[in-house]
Amino acid sequence: MQKESITNRNKNGSLTLNENIVDNCGIKLAHTAYMKYLNTTDDEQEHVPAFKKFTKEQLFFISVGRSFCKYSNKDYLETTINKDVHSPSEIRINMVLSNYRQFFDVFNCPVNSKMNL
Repeated sequence: MQKESITNRNKNGSLTLNENIVDNCGIKLAHTAYMKYLNTTDDEQEHVPAFKKFTKEQLFFISVGRSFCKYSNKDYLETTINKDVHSPSEIRINMVLSNYRQFFDVFNCPVNSKMNL
């Protein structure tokens, strides 16, 4: 079971299983493609000043996380939690990245922390 933080209700994992698998496969494919792109290009692009402290690989994961940002109020979550085949965005992105070695390696997430399961 996955617990959503706004409603504090459990999400039925069997309802979301197929989409969870797709999310996990998708991050691996997208990350692999991005890393191949970085290895084949000589294009040196300037960083936005606030992001200069991040590597290009870290920026990839930040961008992925940003793509899952979504405003969800309690009423919406209450009505969709047992109907939607997708986990709530918060769960989707955190579960995918916390189980992806390249993510927790590039951000040095400690073993057994929330983002390194």
